[in-house]
Amino acid sequence: GNASVSVTGGTVSGDYGYQWYKADSMMTDSTENEIDSIYSGGYKVIVQDDNACKDSVTISIADIGGPIIAMTDSLNPSCYGYSDGWVKTEITTESDSPYDYEFSNGVTTIDTTGLDKTVTGLASGTISVTVTDAKGCKATASKTLYDPDSMHVNISTVDAHCSQADGSIDITPSGGTVAGDYTYTWTPAPAVSGQQDQTDNLNPNTYTVTVEDDHHC
Repeated sequence: GNASVSVTGGTVSGDYGYQWYKADSMMTDSTENEIDSIYSGGYKVIVQDDNACKDSVTISIADIGGPIIAMTDSLNPSCYGYSDGWVKTEITTESDSPYDYEFSNGVTTIDTTGLDKTVTGLASGTISVTVTDAKGCKATASKTLYDPDSMHVNISTVDAHCSQADGSIDITPSGGTVAGDYTYTWTPAPAVSGQQDQTDNLNPNTYTVTVEDDHHC
């Protein structure tokens, strides 16, 4: 910040003398009525004329603060090991634009108009962002994304006997994201099927089953 004073009166043939203080420490002793590059807080200036007549004034420099940010929305990766998550960063309290967004995954962008930024293509883990305003004030935020559990399929079988259609396959999946039931696709499709996760009366053959959750994992 900066501060300046205007002085009238007294006796001066040239310039007044100015002594600037921060707390009890003198910062400058000169003929300059202005001080630059100062922090927030209280300052005192003593002004003196040619006859050593003095007056003083206390000045308070406020801290206008930098931006306040938050990661207000996010989406976890849809499947275990995928990189399709995203997070949205929003400036909830403005400062001086433009804003420089720097994400921990290497994405850097400058936004001169909007107050939010979404970064996509994220895997599980913690993503952080530093937002810097036009005055160099910074704010940081972070968000952790989580993978769903990896999918596993347990299979139990009963072999067909003597070329008869009396074999069976029972599927027990786990993991992924399911609100109700998994989806099963059998190849070849059994001639006689029971429940989707179990088939009976199977002929001798090689069967393939694809199990999908709500996100098609």
